Amino acid sequence: MPFELKDIKIIRKNLELTQLELAKKCNVSQSLITKIESGRIDPSYSNAKKIFDTLSNLTKDSKLKA
Repeated sequence: MPFELKDIKIIRKNLELTQLELAKKCNVSQSLITKIESGRIDPSYSNAKKIFDTLSNLTKDSKLKA
């Protein structure tokens, strides 16, 4: 499922993660997550890929548990 930057906050909240928890799992800063979610910056390709890969993996894991 392809993600868009605007979906990060929605998916993160559905997974019941804080910005800090997501940042740690992605190995990026919490302030980067905040700025992306607020629309103040566009992340680099590598940071966006880290975030989307992590969200994808967490989404798959949560579906397996349900």
